Amino acid sequence: MGNKEAALNALHKVESEGLRIEMVNALTRHIFIKNGVEAEFGETIGAIRYCRKVRNQYTHAQWKSEDGRLCFAQIRGYNWEGPQFLNWNTTGLALLREQEAYFEYTRKYILGHEWILDHPDLSAEWPQHLPKPKLFIDIDPDTD
Repeated sequence: MGNKEAALNALHKVESEGLRIEMVNALTRHIFIKNGVEAEFGETIGAIRYCRKVRNQYTHAQWKSEDGRLCFAQIRGYNWEGPQFLNWNTTGLALLREQEAYFEYTRKYILGHEWILDHPDLSAEWPQHLPKPKLFIDIDPDTD
C-alpha cells in the first residue's frame, strides 16, 4: 500500500480482531496473488483465525487446579442466575506446547509475507504445514 506504518496504525484503530483480519485479507491478497503465493497467504489467514480461536478460549476463562490437573472454564455467555455448572476443561503442558508451536508456525508465515512486501523480487522460505492443535471449546469465530 506504500506506507506499512500508516496501514498498521489504521488497522489498529479497528477494535474487532476478526474485522482486522478481514481487512488485511481484502487489502493485501492481490499482492500475494501477484507474487505467486496465494496458497501460502490463504494458509496464513486461516492460521491467524485459528490462533485467535485458541487464544479466545483462554480469554476471560476461570482457572483451577483439580487433582493435579490444570482446568479452565469459558464463562462467556454463562448465565450467573440460577443453578448451573461450569463446564471445566482439562489442559496440560503437552497441548499448551503444541498450541504454542502452532502460534510460532503462524508467526513465521506472517514474517514470510512481510518479507515479500519488503522484498518483492526475492523469494521467501515457507515453514512446513503444521496440523492444528485441538481446541477444547467450540468458539464462535465472530467473537473477539
